[in-house]
Amino acid sequence: MAKIELGILGRQCLTRRIDNIDDLRREAKALETARDTAGSKVDRQFTTEDARIKLKRLYPSIVMLWSSSADCPDQLKPRL
Repeated sequence: MAKIELGILGRQCLTRRIDNIDDLRREAKALETARDTAGSKVDRQFTTEDARIKLKRLYPSIVMLWSSSADCPDQLKPRL
């Protein structure tokens, strides 16, 4: 989300020079208030499930080491 917010800020006000930090803060706050008032939402391009498929190489795989839950050591069994 922070990356999205920085992108919006960059497109809306960083195309021009802002001389000091107070003006930048004031400008950023005004833009944030305008977006909040408008009810702006993030347009997600794909679902979580699609992301998991697309980014599969970034996530570790779970490998079953036992043929049944009876063979699994007690400390590794899920607690209910």
